[in-house]
Amino acid sequence: MQTTCDMTPMDEVQRSFDGLHGPCRCRLTAEEWDALAELFQLTPRELDIVRCLLLGKCETAIGLELGISVNTVHTHLGRIYRKLEVRSVAGLLLRVFSVYVDQIARSTSSTATPTAKPAR
Repeated sequence: MQTTCDMTPMDEVQRSFDGLHGPCRCRLTAEEWDALAELFQLTPRELDIVRCLLLGKCETAIGLELGISVNTVHTHLGRIYRKLEVRSVAGLLLRVFSVYVDQIARSTSSTATPTAKPAR
């Protein structure tokens, strides 16, 4: 059953990922997730949180899924926001999507890993 906190205004971002890779749970390949983590210097836990956000989960649902408190989710989100230079979940999702389209999808198809932060 879907709760109201599982619904986000980022459905267009989700649909865009579906269009690129077809409907699947993670939408990005393991290689693409690794490239994203390397590009933004995300820890494995921060990457887990980004994945959950891309799936439309709220902080409460993320905490329950990962077995951490909502306060810990907030702490990780603050660090992720600084690393991605954004101020909101919407900004985070748009940044991830734009980086994916601009750099990661291209570089993983040519087996190169991106090395520089994208322009804002």
